[in-house]
Amino acid sequence: MELLASEHAKPITHGVQTTLGFAFRKRRLFVFLLAFTALLAYLQVTIHITVNTDDIIRSHIEEFALHNPVDDDGLHFLQGEKFLTYTPHSGLSNQRIELENALLLAIYLNRTLLIPPAFLGKMPSWQPRGNLRSILDITTAEREWALTCDQGDGQPTVVNNVRTIKNCRWHYLFAKNSLVVPWTVLHNFTNLTPYVRMRQRPDMSVAGMKRALNLSDEDIFFPRDRHMYDWVLYDDEHRPKKQRQYQNHINLHHFQSVPHKLLHLGGIFGTNRVHHDLPKHKYMHKLIERTMMYSNPILDETVREIVKFLGGQASYYAIHVRTEDAQFATLRERNLRSIITDLQQAFPRYSHRKHSQKTLDECLKDDDSIIYIATDNPRPRSDPNLRELFASFPCIITFADIPSHLLSSLHSVPKDNHIPQASEDQYRFWIPIIDAMIAGNGNGFSGSQGSTFSKYINRMQSVWKDVGHSHHGLESLYHLTE
Repeated sequence: MELLASEHAKPITHGVQTTLGFAFRKRRLFVFLLAFTALLAYLQVTIHITVNTDDIIRSHIEEFALHNPVDDDGLHFLQGEKFLTYTPHSGLSNQRIELENALLLAIYLNRTLLIPPAFLGKMPSWQPRGNLRSILDITTAEREWALTCDQGDGQPTVVNNVRTIKNCRWHYLFAKNSLVVPWTVLHNFTNLTPYVRMRQRPDMSVAGMKRALNLSDEDIFFPRDRHMYDWVLYDDEHRPKKQRQYQNHINLHHFQSVPHKLLHLGGIFGTNRVHHDLPKHKYMHKLIERTMMYSNPILDETVREIVKFLGGQASYYAIHVRTEDAQFATLRERNLRSIITDLQQAFPRYSHRKHSQKTLDECLKDDDSIIYIATDNPRPRSDPNLRELFASFPCIITFADIPSHLLSSLHSVPKDNHIPQASEDQYRFWIPIIDAMIAGNGNGFSGSQGSTFSKYINRMQSVWKDVGHSHHGLESLYHLTE
């Protein structure tokens, strides 16, 4: 019996173990399948999230699609075609904001946008009543000015009158201190072409534009431009008018009612100067913002190598310290204090004591504490106003620390040959752009209050974090692949 009991007991025990084991394996398989399904769902969402974002943008702006996009050669015009242009001023970041406003306004008004060139380097600030337009007309006029002012010192070869001497000086100083390039050198406008007709202006000559478009004086309307913030445009008539810095609050009908072939605006700088409160306009503005990310093969490759040298995208923190303009000199102490506070929060171990600067090699090995500083200060390390900043954080890397061989390709970026340059070395004009692009690939940012340059860096970081390294559709506008 014991044997029988024993023999019968084993199968019973084995059966229980088999049942329990099968149940355990079944549960483990279920958990595995559940986790695997969740992983697939996550990957699917991750892969398609930016594409879906693009689809959402496009679905909301379909009504803006042009029936007659601009022709490729830019030589032919549509019957009844109307145009819009403006007068750029100040630094490149301000010019970019003007262009973004103009693109949005051209879409609202269904006018072809005549895009002025981008001016790198020194650029006249805003001036009232057409004065700025006159200066740019002189300084960027056609080649006869260069032929007249060919002594290299701003003096004309043949002195006809005092005005000629003055204009030659303007032209010479402008050519020496600026680099003129089409905006297409800096950005890829492909994704905007279905919605707005664009033509690149080679210069700021009104006479040249009249000849190119076969316009008379009566065909051009110049709205008043008495103040830098003369007007703000609201696309939603029901929105409360709260922007007090603007002298006049207008709606779309104000410019829609202009019958002239060319609407020639003055300076149109100002964030949110052309409102985009209606949902369809919000999506169009988002498309414009994403288009206005730097996109140039030479610049992209240069920054790609520099970012790799610094440890890769998102491997460093970025700051922007603006000190040189009088406007920012008064804010310098406040901005520095704010930046230092942000850095202390980002790097708690450096919060309470001073640190000696590490060598570049030491910093690159300690890749969790690298801080890249973008700045207009030509000698930031030796500036006593920045002493506390450098003393508090041992791994602040400046543009001057970048090995020169990583920057050699900047000498070959194409320029606009329409306007002769007094200096053939254009390298210096690309430095602020590269500075911004490096900072824009960081992970975390602290900038200078009131700086459009800081705002643009912050936007660049936001864009790459949103779209990652995708090469689909809109995402290809700005990417740095490893």
